Amino acid sequence: MPKYDVTITELACAVVTVEAADKEAAKDQVEAMFNRGECSFTDYKDLDFEAELNSDALDKVQEEKEITVLMVPNGKPPKPQTVKNSMDAINRMMGGFVEFYPLEIPTVIIWIRRKQFNKTEMNRMIYDEKGRYRQTAYGDFFLCNLAADGQNFESLTPEQIKKYTQRFEQPDEMRTSSKDQKRPKKKRDNVR
Repeated sequence: MPKYDVTITELACAVVTVEAADKEAAKDQVEAMFNRGECSFTDYKDLDFEAELNSDALDKVQEEKEITVLMVPNGKPPKPQTVKNSMDAINRMMGGFVEFYPLEIPTVIIWIRRKQFNKTEMNRMIYDEKGRYRQTAYGDFFLCNLAADGQNFESLTPEQIKKYTQRFEQPDEMRTSSKDQKRPKKKRDNVR
């Protein structure tokens, strides 16, 4: 289970009445009382709790085991591969920070974020099960399952590996989207 750091921010107020020669002497006297633990806060205001994943635990959100994925290298047929199931290991293996794109529940595509943004090295066109265009993938990517908790990756089943291997088999059959396609100009007959 991941660890979280919870920051408690409080604004506390206490009024302490003391006898002193002047304002500075009163402040010094109350500060000394506070340092000795003689003052207590009874009126807490604006209590706030903020939680974030502990930075030491960030890489441990993923279970430390290996999973079977379907690697889809640029211009080559897909192949099953075993990878370490941690974000740190996946980022190192892919050569950059990754993000995931939902393909079909529970399957996701893991690819390098900057390659999708820069749109270099087109790899495959992504279609849904009905053959409708959804996305273009740039650079190498792999497929795996996302756990129900949304925090862990899981292995593909043998049936999924077979299904997605067939779907992404032919890189040479990639189609360009209609906006990238140049249509030939129609020849017009100038008939009057």
